[in-house]
Amino acid sequence: MERVIKVRSKGRVFVKPNRTVVTMNVETRGVRYDDAVNDANSVVEDLVHGISRRGINKEDIKTTYYNVRAEYSDDNKERIVKGFLCTQALKIEFDLDNRKLGEILEIVSGFNTTIRFDIEFTVEDTDSVIEAVLIDATKNATKKANMIARASNVSLGNILAIDNKTNEYGFVSATRFNMDANTKSSYRMSIEPENIEVSEYLEFIFEIK
Repeated sequence: MERVIKVRSKGRVFVKPNRTVVTMNVETRGVRYDDAVNDANSVVEDLVHGISRRGINKEDIKTTYYNVRAEYSDDNKERIVKGFLCTQALKIEFDLDNRKLGEILEIVSGFNTTIRFDIEFTVEDTDSVIEAVLIDATKNATKKANMIARASNVSLGNILAIDNKTNEYGFVSATRFNMDANTKSSYRMSIEPENIEVSEYLEFIFEIK
């Protein structure tokens, strides 16, 4: 029977965010379907044009959500369509830059249309972060296994198997920023987002001699 030691280890790293993700939700209403849709298209077109003049390529301004739905009156006796709501979400990503972020928010705030935005801070090279987490977990597992082996008067051998329990990683800073675009505020941004903690648990099987 093969003699082994099983240990569970956690790998953890802290990463400084280097990317900004801005999501903008445009909402327009109209009595007719076409009115709501055309108004939304007009706002989005002007929004994309303004943002693209701040160094963001139009191709990098992505639509992540689009929906048009009927809105009904509050009459309990009969459901009567009183108009339509068109919602479109746009997303842009760029290198961490408070000046550029402030310029983009200033553009968004210039619209009378309801535009809600959400800002997240993330990291670009996720593969390197995952690699660092796995290396840290392996080092911790080896240290723990060696301690168990010494306490048991045996010698630690090679790693026979590794079970990766995590399928998803989180690469977003806990620092969040969200508000309505028509909120009157200064957009000279001075944000230093919190470092991102990325972790994972792995199970290791070591042979013992």
